[in-house]
Amino acid sequence: MKAFGIQEQWTHLVSQSNRLKIGVLVSFLVLMPFTFAQDEDDEDIFVLSPFEVDTSDDSRWRNTDSTSGTTLNTAIKDIPMSIEVINSDFLEDIGATTFEEALEYSAGVNLELFSTPSELVNISTRGYVGSSESAMIGGFVIEGSEPLTVLIQGVGQELIGAPGLDASNTLSNPTISLVNAEGEIIKTNDNWFSEDESAKSQAMISTGSYILAENSKSSALLATLDPGLYSVVVNGVEGLDGIALAEVYRVPGDSSSRLVNVSTRAQVGVGHQVTISGFVIEGDSNMKLLVQGVGFELIGGPELTIDNVLWNTVIALQGATSEIAADDDWDFYNSDLKLQAMIDTGSFLLFPNGPSASLLETLAPGGYTVSMSGYDSSEGIALVEVYEID
Repeated sequence: MKAFGIQEQWTHLVSQSNRLKIGVLVSFLVLMPFTFAQDEDDEDIFVLSPFEVDTSDDSRWRNTDSTSGTTLNTAIKDIPMSIEVINSDFLEDIGATTFEEALEYSAGVNLELFSTPSELVNISTRGYVGSSESAMIGGFVIEGSEPLTVLIQGVGQELIGAPGLDASNTLSNPTISLVNAEGEIIKTNDNWFSEDESAKSQAMISTGSYILAENSKSSALLATLDPGLYSVVVNGVEGLDGIALAEVYRVPGDSSSRLVNVSTRAQVGVGHQVTISGFVIEGDSNMKLLVQGVGFELIGGPELTIDNVLWNTVIALQGATSEIAADDDWDFYNSDLKLQAMIDTGSFLLFPNGPSASLLETLAPGGYTVSMSGYDSSEGIALVEVYEID
């Protein structure tokens, strides 16, 4: 009779609600074998606590009318098309706070249509600046169909106070020269406040670059450039040497053109003379990049020989809080993919089994740095490259 009592309750509950919670069902399944096995003279009796199944709140996410499926307030059952309903209960349950987050759960919606394509907006390199072949040379590419305004700076004394840097090892008076793809000097500057100081000051504020003091001997220039390849040469006045920073910033504006590639050739040393390149990805989507530390392949270039080139480069990619990846000897890992990326981007083609370094990474929007050093504390001239991959 005890067994029949349990079965009678089971039948009654199932007929009362077809949305019985799985936890209640499991509770019955666990209890039933023990109940059927009881002897009638057994004094142990299992007593179920009273409970109630309530389905009054089972209408969440349910809408009966629509004003978006048609131009009029129409019953959803009468709309001759497939639609999806997003109401406040749905948004609360998925924790969505933006329109894009809500659409992640909607079929047939391409969220890329609502996102801003990512781009490189700030590029910079800190390194040792010497004379002649030891000058620091930064290169960048503007891609698009419209002119783009950039702020270019050669920063020296403002670096004093950074880790390992003081007045004795920073470049106190840097000069910068902007050169086009034909090797022609477009603009030069020494002591930024000597010309266009008001426009430059505004550009420093809008881009978030170093804010130079009026009496600073650092250099800066503004240039509106057609799409193409450009380089920035940083030297010291009258042969001065030391650590300096070369910066290229996209000045906010209406131009659809953008910065796509950056490279810097510098004298790589140890300690504070390690070359460090920085870049910022701005937008809503991830960006795939080829990052390279080129050494051995430079031999044979102007004033570059086996004696002054850094043969074996090591690179490390750093995010906001930690190291993302590092490489020494490029073809040890992912060599086929890296080689294809070199071909696609037009970057340096590294020798098979060569000692240069290369990384292939997909990065979220944010700020990153690439440090380049020599294996086993070796020194020499090398090139760090960051190329965007379509």
